[in-house]
Amino acid sequence: MSATDTLETQGSVDGILEKKERLMDDSQATDITEVSDATAKGDNGDTQVHQEVAHALKKNPYLMRRAVRHTTTSGCVTLHGEVDSYFAKQMAQESLRSIDGVKAITNRLRVIWS
Repeated sequence: MSATDTLETQGSVDGILEKKERLMDDSQATDITEVSDATAKGDNGDTQVHQEVAHALKKNPYLMRRAVRHTTTSGCVTLHGEVDSYFAKQMAQESLRSIDGVKAITNRLRVIWS
């Protein structure tokens, strides 16, 4: 491989990262700059995580009667919607930390004072 060759691979992010490590160890590659997971939306594990996140948000007493939405991609959860305090915003995020399979949480909830 020359210095400008591109190697494309498919699979989960974890699998691709493992391939990256093996490639770096076994070849003359000097750097791999980008790992993209194009198959994340089809990840079966995300369905389970998505359902557990929905349940956790639904049972959270600080989010009653609030329209909090979420997306889950490769274990990364993004919260969307509006809450009435910064405390509720933080509690939404904290209620997801203990869920197996949640790798990262992006909290895009907006605080709207009533």
